[in-house]
Amino acid sequence: MRAIQYDRFGDYDVLGPAAAPEPAASDGQAVVRVTVAGVSPSDNAARLGKLLTGAVRPFPVIPGSSGA
Repeated sequence: MRAIQYDRFGDYDVLGPAAAPEPAASDGQAVVRVTVAGVSPSDNAARLGKLLTGAVRPFPVIPGSSGA
């Protein structure tokens, strides 16, 4: 699948296109096709490195917390 990701903290210039593996659902889960993704203020804070350490995912990060 196509994605935008970053592999270090920084401004918008750290974002870049990437190929990511297709997600797979486990028991009790579903895979949902997202055609439009949104980035929230918390996604921006994480990209800038301004969130608490426990709230930041390991690199590379594919931001986006809402989709349609």
